[in-house]
Amino acid sequence: MTGHLLFWAAAPAMVMSAWLLHVSQAPRSAQAMQFVVAGIASAAFLVFARGRSLGWYGHNRWLALILVLSLFIPLLTSLQGGPERWLDLGSARLYVAPVVLPAVLFLLEALMLRAPGVAVATVSVASIALVLQPDAAQMSALAMAILVLLFATNSPLLLRLALLAVLLTSGVAAWCIPDPLAPVPYVEGVFSVAYEVS
Repeated sequence: MTGHLLFWAAAPAMVMSAWLLHVSQAPRSAQAMQFVVAGIASAAFLVFARGRSLGWYGHNRWLALILVLSLFIPLLTSLQGGPERWLDLGSARLYVAPVVLPAVLFLLEALMLRAPGVAVATVSVASIALVLQPDAAQMSALAMAILVLLFATNSPLLLRLALLAVLLTSGVAAWCIPDPLAPVPYVEGVFSVAYEVS
């Protein structure tokens, strides 16, 4: 049970997001995609949690860097004129960052101790991709998660300073780029929706 506390901590957010999509009358496709992604995320969590318990990550130091390179795929393939955050899959679009970054965080925990240079490179590449998309929300979430990892692990001081510098500069850059998309009720307008149904 204790090995899956991270999963159970995220469960209320997944349930509430499904309820919020329903209440805000989001398109059925968005609601269906939410359930599919939640299922994939749950399965991925179980795989990565199992891998951590078996010590896979010490032998796969380049996997995190390869995963963050996939954040550039929407930048290279998207045909839309707005932010390049989604991978077009026919009639559906996959938001790549929320799928890739949780797995990267699992891998970073081991990299910070065993391969600090690869950890800095991974965070730098992910930050560049999120600034180019632009995606200030995912950049902020990544920065906060890495700050937690920095305090939870006994990482070297030089690594901490390097990661803090990368996160600070990329976080400021991401927030300085305006988002051309109009606000979505169940994303940016989440507090208004909650107030209306409370």
